[in-house]
Amino acid sequence: MDPKQLAQEYAQKIKIMQLATAEDNKPWVCTVHFYADKDLNLWWSSRTDRKHSQQLAKNPSASATIMVHENNPDENYVIAVTATGRAELVKDIPEEVRQAYIIKLDRPEHLLPPSNMQEFYRLKPDSMVVFDTKNFPQNPRQEFTI
Repeated sequence: MDPKQLAQEYAQKIKIMQLATAEDNKPWVCTVHFYADKDLNLWWSSRTDRKHSQQLAKNPSASATIMVHENNPDENYVIAVTATGRAELVKDIPEEVRQAYIIKLDRPEHLLPPSNMQEFYRLKPDSMVVFDTKNFPQNPRQEFTI
């Protein structure tokens, strides 16, 4: 199994990710709805006055985690995807990304940027980790660069 392909599959299934930003060596984590494109860029919309948006304006280094599956009595395995890279405000997003975001997240277009005081952001990963105890039980941490 190819970890990059699994990361793509998992990112298509899940709608929410945890986004980590930092300012003055103080980390912050928030939850956002997201869409992953074919290059595993992670896109979300948010207001520019949110804490994570303000931190990204000062420090574009960011990480995100997508929780895919947590163990339970019937299915004892854990799957998550973590990305690390640079995040940025994107004014002119590709139309295919906008439409895919609307479809995946079932968002009415009028609630998306540039309306509703929100903007689009993109985390462009330089590395990702698939942590998957189901498909890689002997070595669940599968890291790859993008």
